[in-house]
Amino acid sequence: MKAAYLYAKDKPWKKFYVLGPDYEYGHRQWEDFWGHMSNAKKDLQVLGEAWPKLYEPDYTPYITAIMRAKPEVLVATTWGGDTVAFIKQAIPYGLFKQIQYFNCDAGGNYEVMEALGDSMPADLILSARHHLNWPDTEYNRRFVEEFRKRSGGKFPSYAAEGAYAGVLFVAEAVKAAGTAEDSDKLVKVMETLKIKLPEDPDGFTSYMRPIDHQIVQVQAIGVSEPNTKFPPAKFMLGKFQVFKAEDIIPSEQEILELRKKAGTK
Repeated sequence: MKAAYLYAKDKPWKKFYVLGPDYEYGHRQWEDFWGHMSNAKKDLQVLGEAWPKLYEPDYTPYITAIMRAKPEVLVATTWGGDTVAFIKQAIPYGLFKQIQYFNCDAGGNYEVMEALGDSMPADLILSARHHLNWPDTEYNRRFVEEFRKRSGGKFPSYAAEGAYAGVLFVAEAVKAAGTAEDSDKLVKVMETLKIKLPEDPDGFTSYMRPIDHQIVQVQAIGVSEPNTKFPPAKFMLGKFQVFKAEDIIPSEQEILELRKKAGTK
């Protein structure tokens, strides 16, 4: 959401509305995004908040309320089937022709493009934790194609690439430590481990930082546009804006201050 803030801060948007699942994940995304935005700009308005339950079947009341409020941008923190259901139900109302849709964690997952096919609206601002067409590196192209071959023709979701990354990280740590039994040694190795992953653009390698064991990675936010290279999807993201890994994670000082506030080390 720090990347989402960096994307949004120079836009002319003043009037916001949020739609997200009513549990910690959805609320925390919004809190993080709005915390950054409201600190940076003081003339912003939140015209409304909508917190439907997970797997909500009918978004009609939320769609009509959003359109009555007339925000300039709808910040969505939904994911998966909820994102697909909302977009499908909002299309007939013309919501995306009037309001900018902005979903920068899981909204741009390939599964969304796959499910919506040619009904996917153009010009939605989206992101995900892995993209099939970004970065345009030999490693990412090889990963996508190899996954497709082994899965019988399916393209990987960001969750599939994340699982690959996690298993690879553990395997490389065990290899470097020379053991899978000494947890302290594994922790020390992981704290200094750098590992090239499909989502890494040229010139950057993912790594874990010791202070909070956060994996540090680049984030790319794009715009939905016609693209038939990854069927059955008819749209993919393009016009990517890329945000440096170190610019979008809390600083070490922020981590220490949060721990002090919480009474932890």
